[in-house]
Amino acid sequence: MTITKTKAEALENYTDRVEKKSNFSLQDTIKTICILILCTLIGLLITHWGFNIENVIIVYIVGVQLNAIFTKGRLYSATSSILSVLIFNYFFTEPRYSLLVYDPNYPVTFLVMLTASFITSTLTMRIKDQAYQSARKAYRTEVLLETNKKLQQATHIEEILGETALQMVKLLDKTIVAYSLKGNHLSDPVVFVKNNFSGNSDMFKDEKERVAAEWVFKNSKQAGATTAIFPDSNCLYLAIRNNNSVFAVMGIVMTGEPVLDPFEKNLMLAMLGECALALEKKYLYEAQEQISNQIQQEKLRANLLRSISHDLRTPLTSISGNAGVLMKRSKTLKETQKQDLYTNIYDDSMWLISLVENLLSITRLDNSNLNLNMQPQLLIEVITEALLHINRNSIYHHIVTTIDNELLMSKMDPKLIIQVIINIVDNAIKYTPEGSHIMINVQEENQVIHVEVCDDGPGIDDQSKAKLFDMFYTADNLRGDGRRGLGLGLSLCKSIIHAHGGSIYVKDNFPRGTILGFTLQSTEVIINE
Repeated sequence: MTITKTKAEALENYTDRVEKKSNFSLQDTIKTICILILCTLIGLLITHWGFNIENVIIVYIVGVQLNAIFTKGRLYSATSSILSVLIFNYFFTEPRYSLLVYDPNYPVTFLVMLTASFITSTLTMRIKDQAYQSARKAYRTEVLLETNKKLQQATHIEEILGETALQMVKLLDKTIVAYSLKGNHLSDPVVFVKNNFSGNSDMFKDEKERVAAEWVFKNSKQAGATTAIFPDSNCLYLAIRNNNSVFAVMGIVMTGEPVLDPFEKNLMLAMLGECALALEKKYLYEAQEQISNQIQQEKLRANLLRSISHDLRTPLTSISGNAGVLMKRSKTLKETQKQDLYTNIYDDSMWLISLVENLLSITRLDNSNLNLNMQPQLLIEVITEALLHINRNSIYHHIVTTIDNELLMSKMDPKLIIQVIINIVDNAIKYTPEGSHIMINVQEENQVIHVEVCDDGPGIDDQSKAKLFDMFYTADNLRGDGRRGLGLGLSLCKSIIHAHGGSIYVKDNFPRGTILGFTLQSTEVIINE
C-alpha cells in the first residue's frame, strides 16, 4: 500500500471533515435556501399540473434528506424541517400566501410532515456520521500501515525517528523536533519543518526547549506547550517509550493552532507506539549483537591462548636447549656445530618475533585501534623493502618481481602492506619445496592494483581455499622444521587489506601451484612544477 501524492489530499479532506461545527455557515445557509426554493418550485409545478398535494409533501421530505446530506450539523436539518412545513403552509394550503389554516385536518398534516422530516433528517445524519467514522478508521489504518512499513524498512535508529517525524509532519501539518538517545542523555535535536514553514528552526533548539525535553526523558511524561510543566515552551514534548524505558523524545511545535484534534492525537499516540516498538526491537538487536561479539571475542582469546601455549613450547625448548649446550660445552664444540646451534636459535627467535608482531597487529585490528598512516607510496619500493625481511630460506627459492609500471602508486600504510607481502611470500616459501619459483606480479586495471604472489608448489585443495584466511587455520599442520603455524598470518593480511578498502583472494596457478593476491586503489603521481 502506498500513500504518496494522494496522502496530502487525503489529509486535507480529513482536516475539512474534522473542522469544528459552527452555529452558522454561509455556505450551508445558501445550500438550505436553494434546496427549499427548488422544492417549492417543484411543488408549484405539481399543483399546476393538477397532481395531489401529498406529492408536494414527499418533495419537501426529500428536500430535508438532501439538506442533511449536503450540509454540516443538525442545526440546518432541523431548520430545514421547520421551514419546509411553514413554506408548505404558506404556498400550498388555503388560504394561500398566509400562515392561516382553515381546514382542521391540516395541523395533523403539518405535525406528521414535521415528524417525518425530523426522522428522515436524523436517519440521514446518522448514516452520514457512520460513513464519516468509517472513513476515519480507514484513514487511521492506512496511516498506521504506512508508518509500520516504513519503520520495518528502516535500518538504524536515526532513520526510524526520521520516518516517524515525517509521518507526524504529514498528519499534523506541524513542525516536529526529534531527540534521539546518546548514552544516558538526549542527542542534539533534529528539526523536521512543515511545507509552509517560514520561521527560523533554531528557535526550537535553544536551552529552554532542551530543558523541557530532558525533563520528559527523565520523567517519562509529557511537558511543554499546552501543559502545566514548562508551558512557555514552543513545543509539546512526548516520550517515545515502552513500559518504563524511554527511547527518544518527540516535540510538536504548537505555535499557531495550540490544540490537537482528539482523533489526530489518538493517531499520533498510536504512531509513537509503533515507533517505540521499532526502537525497542533495534536496541535489543544491538544489545544481542554486542553480547554475541563479546562471546566471539572471548572464544577467540581462549583459542588464541590455547594455541599459543601449545605451539610456543617447541621454539622455546629449542632456544633454551641450544643456549644451554653453548653455555656448557662451548669449548668442546667445533665451529660448524656452534654455527648450527646459532642458526637454530636465530630461526626460532625470528619465528617468535613474527608471531608476536602478528598477534599485536591482530589485537589492534580486533579492538578497532588501528590508525592507518595513509600516504601515497610506490609499489616497487614497498615490495623491495618487504623482500629484505622475508624468511632466510628464500635463498633456496627463485623469487622474481615483475611490475608493469615502476611509477605505480597507491595510498596505503606502507608498514602494514610490507607486513602483508612478507606474510604471503613467507607462506609460499614455507609450503613449497626448495628450488620452487615464486613470482610477484603487479598489474593495474581500471584504477585497481592487483598484487599477486604466484608459486609452482603442490597447490591448495578447494576445501582449504575456503578456510585459508580464517584465523587459526593452516593448510598443512606440520612443517619440515617441526613447528606448526598458528594460522595468523593470512588472517591478519585479510584484515589489513580490508582496512585499506581492498580484497584478498586465492586461486590456482596453471599448470601447477597457487596464487595469493590482493587489491589496492591506485593513486596518480602528482608532480609539483
